[in-house]
Amino acid sequence: MTKKVAILLHSFFNTPDSMVEVEEFLQSDPKLRSRYDDIWKISYYDSPRGIDQTKPHNMFTPIYEHEDPGDHSLARKAFEEIEWRANSLADDRIQFDFLGHSLGGLVIRCLIQYFSEKNGTVVTLAGHPVDNLVLLGTANKGSALASRLAKVTLPLQLIIDTFKLIHDLADDGSISEDDLFKFYSYEFHQFSWKSPWIKRLNRDFKPYQHLNWTTVRGIVKNDLLSSLWNGFVFWKFYLRRDFPFIHFGPLPNDGIIEARSVPLPGARNLKFKPCAHHELIQWKTSVSGRKVASSLKSVI
Repeated sequence: MTKKVAILLHSFFNTPDSMVEVEEFLQSDPKLRSRYDDIWKISYYDSPRGIDQTKPHNMFTPIYEHEDPGDHSLARKAFEEIEWRANSLADDRIQFDFLGHSLGGLVIRCLIQYFSEKNGTVVTLAGHPVDNLVLLGTANKGSALASRLAKVTLPLQLIIDTFKLIHDLADDGSISEDDLFKFYSYEFHQFSWKSPWIKRLNRDFKPYQHLNWTTVRGIVKNDLLSSLWNGFVFWKFYLRRDFPFIHFGPLPNDGIIEARSVPLPGARNLKFKPCAHHELIQWKTSVSGRKVASSLKSVI
């Protein structure tokens, strides 16, 4: 008998506990409770209780290194935990569904694109088939907010890496490749708006028609707070390619991620308005979140 497992991946700078309402909904809904035999909340950071900068996998760790697939990326960390859990159930047949929030969705894409195996119409991860993939508020074309954070953190990381380099030189008089500056491999830079990393991820993307991809994007209501925030992050003045007019003002967004960044070709692309970024996973306490959960019941 095949066991159906839902794998939940959290967002940037967060912990598996942020997905607790999704987990509780899957466990309590009559239809989904009978569908899933187990639910795994996976962390791609090393600390399950929060970001620990002393750990190898932290907020500066690359999501995935295209030129070094054997590295200690977030995607590899997630894959190794999934593989370890799957191997502990060696006597059972397992099928995976994935649900990822924000950055967790990019980690899922890396898992499918770079760690899975394709055999005819079946895609397997850690030796087990994959069925549904749900990306909630994932910046599939990158994030404008991440672009701004990258500019802020670059000088800080320059200082940190310089001190690290000096320390290593003073310690043994030599440096390794890991000591060299790799600013544009950090998370902020990788999921910045249309970064080279994002462009390559999308060039490599294959929807695999037998996989069920779903993206969910939210759009915030235009209250005073969101208007101020939109003014800082999302206001644009540009000539749109799809319409012959100049757009000036806030682009539709969920308060964190631009709505235009979320859809994927070949996927079922859903939109909810009003719905903020954090409400996309508040499947019990938010009215908008409950609407997201209800709509996804027919998908997964």
